[in-house]
Amino acid sequence: MNNLVSLNVNPCKMCMPMGAVSALCGIKGCMSILHGSQGCATYIRRHMATHYNEPVDIASSSLTEEGTVFGGEANLLKGLRNMIDLYAPEVIGVCTTCLAETIGEDVNAIIKKFYAQNSGISVNIINIASPGYGGTQNEGWFTALRAILEQTEANMTHNGKINIVTPQISPADTRWLKGFLAEMGMDFILLPDLSDNLDGATEKKYRRLKTGGTPLSDIAAMAGAKLTIEFSEFTDEKDSPAEFLKNAYGVPLVKLPLPSGIRGMEKLIDTLTEAGGVLSEEAKKERGRYLDAMVDSHKHCAEARAAVFGEPDFVTAMIRLCDENGIFPVLAATGSVSAKLREMFAETTIMDDSDFAEIEKVCIERDANLLIGSSDGRRIARKLNIPLIRCAFPIHDHVGGQRVRILGFEGSLNILDKAANAMIDKTETTFREELYGQFFKTQEKNNEADKLRRFAVASTTGAMVDLHFGHADKFYIYESDETTTRFLETRSVSKYCDGSASEKEDRWESVIRAVADCDAVLALRIGPTPEKRLQENGIYVITTYERVETAVSLAAREIKEKRTEVHAGS
Repeated sequence: MNNLVSLNVNPCKMCMPMGAVSALCGIKGCMSILHGSQGCATYIRRHMATHYNEPVDIASSSLTEEGTVFGGEANLLKGLRNMIDLYAPEVIGVCTTCLAETIGEDVNAIIKKFYAQNSGISVNIINIASPGYGGTQNEGWFTALRAILEQTEANMTHNGKINIVTPQISPADTRWLKGFLAEMGMDFILLPDLSDNLDGATEKKYRRLKTGGTPLSDIAAMAGAKLTIEFSEFTDEKDSPAEFLKNAYGVPLVKLPLPSGIRGMEKLIDTLTEAGGVLSEEAKKERGRYLDAMVDSHKHCAEARAAVFGEPDFVTAMIRLCDENGIFPVLAATGSVSAKLREMFAETTIMDDSDFAEIEKVCIERDANLLIGSSDGRRIARKLNIPLIRCAFPIHDHVGGQRVRILGFEGSLNILDKAANAMIDKTETTFREELYGQFFKTQEKNNEADKLRRFAVASTTGAMVDLHFGHADKFYIYESDETTTRFLETRSVSKYCDGSASEKEDRWESVIRAVADCDAVLALRIGPTPEKRLQENGIYVITTYERVETAVSLAAREIKEKRTEVHAGS
């Protein structure tokens, strides 16, 4: 049944323009314009504003049907002029979208025409090819950083500095990283720097153009650095800023994992020490406190089975953090296509180009009891009653996304504490029920609760529970014990809602014969009369809109819990 549809129901990713715009927020005096429809800019603004709790200005060329057919050159030229008049930026990032790329817009030519029409303009306009179908926000992020480096006039004067290139991390983690590098005595250039622009202080007067971020002069000077550290194990020669600096200007590079956990931090410390840095006494104390916390929480963490989802570098860092603290990572899921991720963790289920519907299924199959990722996993958390540690972009349902910490010893300790406390909360809220079930239920009652149950599903194709009960001319019959779900057959019936009142009774007999041996009927909707009659025949009625196998598994769990409650009270 899984192969009936070839689509992602709820993709575990966001688009390339989202990543490109996010990266540009870390450039000083920079504004972004999306060359495409206005909805793209609105979508990105909404995600960023609710996560960072900051106003986010993104311009749009607002392509309509006319622009789609005849080209959007006029819109983009006008948009660039308006941005300069309103914001006076130093840098403008022109991020293409699906629409612009599909119709084949020559953005470089449009930018050249703009310069020709506006002599004396000193704004650096960067062309960033970022179609939504070209990858995820992770690819968009690094594509934007690479484009900035490629299209900025380099200053190759040797300066003895270290370039630091990061994937998307929080402003709070960015501030920590800057402080840690300074503490080790490093002279560095950070690309990008989100620390102030997406987590600013309250000011009396609103600034349209943010004043923080990496200056263009520093970006130019990256060509003269003595070393580039790129915190990514998944960039390649095509989109890696560090690879570009090496190939174009001969700057040596080191690719490191995100500095999270003991191993991640030790690799960073070793690299910085080799480059002339000195580890401070305070950093040694932080390391000691983290080791002490590992000892304190190991007995609780040993109960955790974590499902981690997000961008590849985040997922890899969290999986390693789990491993070193005794948390068993049962699932590593990312929206990017990543063959390398599949090679990294032997005992963990790996999913790339993943979908939350499939993530939920694996969580059930592998008995996950902890989720680590963004707030996009909240529906799985609620449905399966699994705690969710929100520590990745986006976080829409809690405040403080801009202050989330996962890097350094203190950031690692933050995740460790949350994981241990989630297991403690689970124990505190469920141990009475578990003890009762272990010592007071009879085996007969346990057998009753755990037996295979049969379900009749109203579905148009067998993929989704998407059909009204009265409109079904057949039911898909499944068996499930909650953990294992199996398709049995289809059973044809007469549509209950067709015909007159007298015919409806005959049709009801057809339906009830087809579902008489079932424990429950699953449908998108059902009228009160057939629902009541099914219940009178001892058949549960469950209305839902969900993938069939997931719905059946959850229905089996629901009925098991109801029967268990009945037995417990008897």
